[in-house]
Amino acid sequence: MSIDIGDGFAALAVVPFTVTGIMEDYVYDHTYISAGWEYGSGTDYWNLQPVDQRDTFEAGETVYALSQVRNIYVDHAWKIELYRVGSFLWDYETSWLEVGESWTFGNFYPFYENAQPGEYEFKVYINTGSGFELLDTKNFTVTGQIEDYIFDHATVASGWEFGTGADYWNLQPVDPRTQFSQGEDVYLLAQVRNIYVDHKWKIELYREGQYQWKYETPLNNVGSGWSFGNFYPYYQNAQLGNYEFKVYIDTGSGYELLSENPFTVMSS
Repeated sequence: MSIDIGDGFAALAVVPFTVTGIMEDYVYDHTYISAGWEYGSGTDYWNLQPVDQRDTFEAGETVYALSQVRNIYVDHAWKIELYRVGSFLWDYETSWLEVGESWTFGNFYPFYENAQPGEYEFKVYINTGSGFELLDTKNFTVTGQIEDYIFDHATVASGWEFGTGADYWNLQPVDPRTQFSQGEDVYLLAQVRNIYVDHKWKIELYREGQYQWKYETPLNNVGSGWSFGNFYPYYQNAQLGNYEFKVYIDTGSGYELLSENPFTVMSS
């Protein structure tokens, strides 16, 4: 405490004080379902705002979950889970976020891209060091006509590998080509996307137009749906000739031809 009587401030006393209570690590404010988001304005630049907030979307749209905590004083990570008709589809976790002294606004804005028809639920979590804590559950609906699946590709290659990150099951061809040497293994990597029905695959191999052999998978139970459905049969120890793979899928009404893929095996 000080006073000024004309000669400048002079200290009169030092009065200590204490503020009691427990500081919360953060204050959860909201999760909005929307078609997008935008920055705030002025000093509230990081107070992100939903754009076109709603809980019903059309097939093919992108659905955002915009979550916010305020006055967060601890490092943290976020996680979201997506469920369709009560069945888990996927999750996503952020890296560890270092906040320094504190953030007035902490935001998380994951999204579900190319949404397919159905009843959905986002579950949003935060982890401040003691494991993930559920903050909120938000429901939304995607309307429209759902296709059983979308055929994406069938590629002849010398092998295949898993995708990365959230696209782990987006299998990738290794060394795609249509000419092989005698004795090599020849793979066919076929993929459907957004498949919502149980199904099975079949492959047929033809040499010089003549049927050689076939292989059928057992029935694949997809639950509430798969983002990627893969089939990767192969012709082992290939012998000389001109060949063709024919790949089929059966979703309950018999086999449907998806693709015909020719290749050649030459002398090494």
